[in-house]
Amino acid sequence: GVQPAWRLPGRVAALAFAADGVAFAAVPEAGAVFRLEPGRARARLLARLPAGSGRPAGLAVDAEGAPWLALEGGWAVARLGPEGEV
Repeated sequence: GVQPAWRLPGRVAALAFAADGVAFAAVPEAGAVFRLEPGRARARLLARLPAGSGRPAGLAVDAEGAPWLALEGGWAVARLGPEGEV
C-alpha cells in the first residue's frame, strides 16, 4: 500500500524529482512550492509566491537540480534558487 510521507497545506498540482531524489511539490492554493527530502519527516517550504505573480501549476527540475515553475494566471515561468529565490 501507499502511505503519506509528508503533509502539505492543500492539493498538490505538480510534482517533480531531481536526480538526487529530492522532490518538489507545487500547492496552488497556498501559492507555495515545497521541498520534499527522503528521510525527512517534514516538508520544507521553499518559496511562497505573491498572488499577483500567479499560482504554481507545473514543475520541472533542470540538470542543476533547480525547480522551474509554470505560473497559472501569471503567464510566466520562474526558476527557483537553492533558498527559494526567484
